[in-house]
Amino acid sequence: MRDLAKSVHLQASSLYNHIESKQEILQLICFQNASCFLEGMAAITSSSATPDEKITAVIQLHIDIAFTDKTAITAFNDEWKHLEQPHLATFVNMRKFYESQFKNILQTGIDQGFSLLWTPELLCGLFFSCAGFMKCPFRITTSAVGTSAGFVCFEWVEGA
Repeated sequence: MRDLAKSVHLQASSLYNHIESKQEILQLICFQNASCFLEGMAAITSSSATPDEKITAVIQLHIDIAFTDKTAITAFNDEWKHLEQPHLATFVNMRKFYESQFKNILQTGIDQGFSLLWTPELLCGLFFSCAGFMKCPFRITTSAVGTSAGFVCFEWVEGA
């Protein structure tokens, strides 16, 4: 809290006039990031794009969010685990819904004759566990990461 207060030029005790606890800060960060991911996924799933275009769009969504807010991937993948109930349960449901939407895109591809090397569950797990690479400390562009991530994804999906 002292570091946060210092960065916004306040006394640590003054922060508590605006924020009740560290838990409240975590809730705000986690739910704000979850909303960004869910809104992006809603736009993707409601589009008329093909499953492979939607997969590319999900990858680009993650890249765009990660480059806009470098804490987003950490909050969405890791920090949420420190939420207290009932917020933890709410966040877990939001995350499960997001993952189910990603799996549904993959399943739609299968139903349309798209060939996968692995199950949608495994691909989803791989995608979310690999999302941490977007926290790269080097100065790279979102298009460079998007091109690389798209290539890797289609290596997974198409087996090229």
